Amino acid sequence: MTTEAIQTTKEITTTLAKIRKHKPCKPGWVKLYKSLGGIKSYGLHTPVKFSQIAGSNGLEDAVWCLRSILPEHEKEVRLFAADCAESVLHLYEKEYDDTRPRDAIQAARDFANGLIDDDVRAAACSAAWDAACSAAACSAAAGAAARIAARIAARVAARDATWDAACSAAWDAACSAAAGAAACSAAARIAARDDARAAARDAVRAAAWDAACSAARDVQVKMLIKRFG
Repeated sequence: MTTEAIQTTKEITTTLAKIRKHKPCKPGWVKLYKSLGGIKSYGLHTPVKFSQIAGSNGLEDAVWCLRSILPEHEKEVRLFAADCAESVLHLYEKEYDDTRPRDAIQAARDFANGLIDDDVRAAACSAAWDAACSAAACSAAAGAAARIAARIAARVAARDATWDAACSAAWDAACSAAAGAAACSAAARIAARDDARAAARDAVRAAAWDAACSAARDVQVKMLIKRFG
């Protein structure tokens, strides 16, 4: 991790009302409110911790629910996306002596903190995408992991890197970690973001995939809880 500590100075929560506003999928929605004791018992406007969502529904649903705290907490969501990207940055730097993805992640943090302007952020994002394109020339599993890591870095530095970036970064970080641990298909993340899970399941059969994804998700849950509470 960078020298910037992941600290929650004030717990950030959502509510069932805010989540429902974004039309969650029915199975996930029902699972969440039942875990809280029911809508009538818990209340639509009672604060819900992201640790509660992750504990009930898992990382993906917890990250999905980050949209419910935007735009008020855009800074924190951007920083979480950078946390996820940085968690797999070593997979890129193991293969390439290239600081562009790291620079993009730092630019994402600096932009979130109001330290750089949009032009600087855009330049760092563009450079990271160039790095990802260069890494795409390698078809080996390690090269696939490096490419994914570089793409995550580019995405979190994008101007619209809020919930979409956080969601993509969390999933891609798990995919990237798995790609580095198993001889998996590069097709696992070439698919569109919304189809990433299906593509990964179809493309990868190695047992190491599940183990690596699980380990990466455990790390990301910890980062989510440290960042939001």
